[in-house]
Amino acid sequence: MKFFQNDGIGPVRGLLSIDHLIFTLVGISLIVLFLILTRHFDQIKIKKTIRILFWIVFILEILKIVWNLTIRENAGLNQWVPLYFCSLLIPALGLAGYGNKFLEKLGLSFMFYGGIVAGAMFVIWPTSALPEQPLLHCLTFHTLFYHSASVAIGLLIIIRGYFTPVIKDIIPYSIIVVTFCIIAYIFNLITGSNLMFISNDNGMFPLTLATTIFGPLYPLGITIVQTFGTFFATFYIYKLICLIHNCKGSKSL
Repeated sequence: MKFFQNDGIGPVRGLLSIDHLIFTLVGISLIVLFLILTRHFDQIKIKKTIRILFWIVFILEILKIVWNLTIRENAGLNQWVPLYFCSLLIPALGLAGYGNKFLEKLGLSFMFYGGIVAGAMFVIWPTSALPEQPLLHCLTFHTLFYHSASVAIGLLIIIRGYFTPVIKDIIPYSIIVVTFCIIAYIFNLITGSNLMFISNDNGMFPLTLATTIFGPLYPLGITIVQTFGTFFATFYIYKLICLIHNCKGSKSL
């Protein structure tokens, strides 16, 4: 099937095209459908959902790696090594689903503070999908499902009260993000790759803004942005929503 071949089905129309609109609308629809189907889930069912989703995205990532190594033309480390900010959802789900109390906190922290914003940005602006392959392509469908799931599971744990954000979450969140940033940077130095886009901006907006701001200190700057920028943006948007709706936890600043 051409859907699973290197070129996929149809032309590569890129961003700001009809394919882009369809991609975003389908992603939003998947998120809404997931939240509707899980609106009555209790704590036990949410835990099971996290575990099930972990195995789904883990298996899909393995299949993606196999596809890149066997079918994709000129696939380098940047294409098949799953070490990007969005990729942290996989270990986060594993930690949240199977870890002890501390490890679970690490996982849940990323799912909320990192997973929602990263997934939403990609669903809205799929920079590494549609510019490289057509809408009807296995990789496009994979990344659409993956990032939609990232947003959906993050919203589920907060809407159903499975996770309550507090400012102290900056500690576990920083641990998981900074750890993988360091691993990616060292790996990049050794192999010449650009995992987590931490070595250079790869010419992608808005990463190019970080290069303009930080210059030669880009790796440090992007680590700070990925860690503290995403955390505080998500945390205070959540607090603002809580204040507006007078929801539980709105005073826990």
